[in-house]
Amino acid sequence: MILGAPPKSYKSLLALNLVYDLASGLDPLSGLETAPKRILYIEQEIGLYSLSRRMAQIAGAADGGARAAALAGENLHFHSGRGLMLSGSEIRSVIGAAKPDIIVLDPLRKFHAFDENKSEDALRVNQLIQSVQGESGVIIIHHAGKRKEGRPALDFENLRGSSEFFADCDSALMLQRQPNGLTVQPVLRHGPEPDQPWRFRFKTGTLRLALSDSAGRGSGD
Repeated sequence: MILGAPPKSYKSLLALNLVYDLASGLDPLSGLETAPKRILYIEQEIGLYSLSRRMAQIAGAADGGARAAALAGENLHFHSGRGLMLSGSEIRSVIGAAKPDIIVLDPLRKFHAFDENKSEDALRVNQLIQSVQGESGVIIIHHAGKRKEGRPALDFENLRGSSEFFADCDSALMLQRQPNGLTVQPVLRHGPEPDQPWRFRFKTGTLRLALSDSAGRGSGD
């Protein structure tokens, strides 16, 4: 799955909220209990300290109580992978040790040295992702490029680089930052797509994102 948006659009915050729920055994959209997922979050941008502070705020405002927090603590694993490349052996060792159900790569551009604007290079990056993920699912944090003339902000054609990235994923979320949250346009290739974009907003004074009433879940207060 791709999470795409321009810089400073809450991509990592949404990813952290989603993986907290998945690790703690909650469905991110319905809030219902589900099987907890083992998560490996590999970041190469803000550092583990900032990442941990963000996650602490999210966990402190999340639903599910002590049970969810304990499951998240057990199933969430963070790795600061500065210089970790998809083509190298180290990332395979990190993934092999964690045995994750889901891997997060944040952001994609730091995990390779290819030209994302070339179709053949984008295909090579996709092949490398598939080679390291094994049976795990992958969430890719990917920047959008300059908004293309005549295209809406939530159009997936705005993603940075070749369209091969979008063509090869099984689902994608395009994000647009809002004053107190974000709007998300989903493409779900293995399920029905919603009639309208999802709208998330922050719980007051926290980094916890909640799906708004109009998108089918609680208000977030």
